[in-house]
Amino acid sequence: MARWLAAHGAAEIVLLSRRGEADVSGIAGARVVAADVTDADAVSALFAAHPPDGVVHAAGITAPQGIDALEPATVAETLRAKADGARVLDRVLGDRAVRFAVVSSIAAVWGSRDLAAYAAANAVAAGIAHRRGGVAVAFGPWGGGGMVDAERAAALGRAGLRPLDPAAAAEALGRALTAGEPELVVAAADWARLVPALELGRPDPLFDAVRPAAAPVAPAVADDGWPARLAALPDVAAREAAVVPHLTQRAREVLRLDPGRALPEDQLLADLGFDSLMATELKATLLADGLDVPLGRLLGGPSVAELANMVVARLPDAPAALEAAEEGPDGLLLWTHLAAVIVGIGLASAVWLLVT
Repeated sequence: MARWLAAHGAAEIVLLSRRGEADVSGIAGARVVAADVTDADAVSALFAAHPPDGVVHAAGITAPQGIDALEPATVAETLRAKADGARVLDRVLGDRAVRFAVVSSIAAVWGSRDLAAYAAANAVAAGIAHRRGGVAVAFGPWGGGGMVDAERAAALGRAGLRPLDPAAAAEALGRALTAGEPELVVAAADWARLVPALELGRPDPLFDAVRPAAAPVAPAVADDGWPARLAALPDVAAREAAVVPHLTQRAREVLRLDPGRALPEDQLLADLGFDSLMATELKATLLADGLDVPLGRLLGGPSVAELANMVVARLPDAPAALEAAEEGPDGLLLWTHLAAVIVGIGLASAVWLLVT
């Protein structure tokens, strides 16, 4: 980001971080200062020495933790870097006419399963930017390192969210500064795959502008043999028993279980780390097999035995009573893992100050 600022005419750039470590080689007019953005005295002294024309607040840590297991220390630590830092900057800047931008995360826009505190921290910082007349840019995950490692990037990719090229993301931030919009989302997404995961089977007006015109369909070449094989069996119990091995294998693939690890048919997938991304992946995989399960039920991380019950209940010739029982009341669609995607921004914990 500092390189982008320098390339677009910034005469002096100060990068602030707690460790004071950053590679600014080849960036004309750039320097690094060691200070904590939540230290009002340090920030005041820095602004006195280098009066800024613009501030970009990009500090942040993720500290993944499920909302049902959130610890006060995690919340405090996560809020400190992004939200408390934004409050200090706002207070020290006072009523000075300074362009103010917050590098936010899409977690603050549509949520995250394991980053509830991070989402809240980014939402607070974005609100401060909005009140100052600045801009908040909610980015999808950045490539090139940072907060998104290879494993998380692969999981996001399966859900339809690709890492952003850092140079392109910095360019997008530059355009956002002059777009006249208080808050923008910048993400490289395959909306046909991502929207179903974010909506959790229930439409959300937030995605009206990007929702595919038609629901995603199964691949053109699908295994139509499973419905026929199951339909040929005499009763529900026989059908469920026949499909359990196949569902076990599909669940193992999605969970990435080691070959030697057992997966009992009564084991809840939720206890093995099954999340909304995996639910979307398993839904698509089973559709390609000619089998169907309700996404809302999948999100709860059911057992393989429960999956078999759902599959059999949704066969074309399933008894009406069984199908009705499988659907159940609307409340059955509300499982404990109501979540979207794990997201982050690949940025160093730093505040970039643009000074002319």
